[in-house]
Amino acid sequence: MATTTLLTAEEFLAFPESLHKPELVQGEVVEMAPVGGYHSNTQLALGMYLRLHTQRRAQGHVGVELGFILTTDPDTVRAPDVSFISAEQLRTTPLSAGFYPGYPDIAAEVVSPGDTVTQLDAKVQDYLDAGTHLVWVVNPGTRSIAVYSPDGQVRILRADDVLTGGAVLPDLEIHVSDLFLVQDS
Repeated sequence: MATTTLLTAEEFLAFPESLHKPELVQGEVVEMAPVGGYHSNTQLALGMYLRLHTQRRAQGHVGVELGFILTTDPDTVRAPDVSFISAEQLRTTPLSAGFYPGYPDIAAEVVSPGDTVTQLDAKVQDYLDAGTHLVWVVNPGTRSIAVYSPDGQVRILRADDVLTGGAVLPDLEIHVSDLFLVQDS
């Protein structure tokens, strides 16, 4: 029977870079494919709206693919497509050159064609279990956003709806349609 050597977050940070963007899930490296055009555009748009909004108000840090150490022993490092860490959280745990030792206040995962429901559900649950207040699963294919909160509620937003930051960023409003490219038929 083969045994798997589990990595710590520190060992994972020193892991050689590859063509894929890996995550560490309970000590094991999980490779993920590079993203396509719709994914990339949506990730950039969401990150841009969040950064412009929060930077003017000094509300915290917006990151793209920043690694978060969500659990230890075994370690889980997830890297949401877009994340927000509140200024309050940054006062006690500032950013460093390594992975962030904590959770994002908001985590956004942009759905890629190869993503499975099981994979996305696992990521959402990892974020919520670690303390994340809002998880947005953004789907360019359906032009929709599933908003998950720790109380177990899930709201589905469509192109005509407005994405808000809930209690985390109460003054944030983004028109869902502004996040997506018009896709060819």
